[in-house]
Amino acid sequence: MRLRKGLPKGFGRSLILGLLVLIFYGTAVLSYCQFQAEPSEAIFLSGEYLSAAQGEEILKSMEKAEEKSAVCFYWDGGITTLRDPDYGRSTQVMAGALVGEGRLYDWRLTGLGKTDREGCVIDIDTAEKLFGTKKAEGRSLIMNEKKYQVRQVLPWKQRMILSRPQNKEILCSRVFFKGSGVLGEKTSDQFLMAYGLSGTALDTGFLKGAAGFFLMLFPAAVFLFLFKKAYREAKKYKGKEAGFWIWRGACFILVAFVLGILRNKIEIPKDWIPSVWSDFQFWQDKFKEAGENFHMFLMMPKTVLQAENISSCIRTVFFSVSALVFSFMMKISN
Repeated sequence: MRLRKGLPKGFGRSLILGLLVLIFYGTAVLSYCQFQAEPSEAIFLSGEYLSAAQGEEILKSMEKAEEKSAVCFYWDGGITTLRDPDYGRSTQVMAGALVGEGRLYDWRLTGLGKTDREGCVIDIDTAEKLFGTKKAEGRSLIMNEKKYQVRQVLPWKQRMILSRPQNKEILCSRVFFKGSGVLGEKTSDQFLMAYGLSGTALDTGFLKGAAGFFLMLFPAAVFLFLFKKAYREAKKYKGKEAGFWIWRGACFILVAFVLGILRNKIEIPKDWIPSVWSDFQFWQDKFKEAGENFHMFLMMPKTVLQAENISSCIRTVFFSVSALVFSFMMKISN
């Protein structure tokens, strides 16, 4: 009873809200850390698609020319049925086929050789439904009446199978391109022009940028609260008193700390910096381009990594906003 009488009114509510703030913001940070860098630039072909045979010819010509850029062509097979030939289990998954370097689709894809026509890669959930275990490497499965052997099981968040095309006439609708970064080497646009292709490159960097913006809302609110607190305390003292300079020093330290973070951690992309800052048409065009890119991103099919990054972005935004709301509720209750 003495302990309860000694506690301020609303202490229990504030404690619960404070714990919720820590839990939700910690989850937001963890979700943000789960973002994965995409190993290549995704290009959606338009006009005439490319056959697997044509893709192999392009890869051979790039090897002869000793180009340092890397390319992978992707065929979207839609939904297909997989079957375990030993026990008769079956399940439906998304199917895809790769021509070229598989790690450009997913950096974890290491078990499928470029010329491996009998191997495949599946996700953990598919392995468990089909074989009853996630350790399915070496097991056989049937897809489209053809037998494949599982080379690798990956922790994808969507159910999928990847293989090499046995039919070279299938049409590839996507290209995954990675430039060498060397000055003078081909960009994605130059690659398309060089081989008579047309398509649109999809930029997905805005996902992590949007998540990072919402992640900074809670620290920004904490900074404003501490700065206002220090400023109000400083106003209680006269200019020559020690308390005045202590609280003013606290304000200065807070501002310097935030400016240091902004300088070292926040970087504006070069393509978002106009040659003349008064060029307002530049900003209008950039925001219009960003809107079109976002609309296209929503419409186009996603790779496994892109789907995982979307999930990370949604979780980061949700938990960041929730932490901010709980912090305001805690402030009001006090």
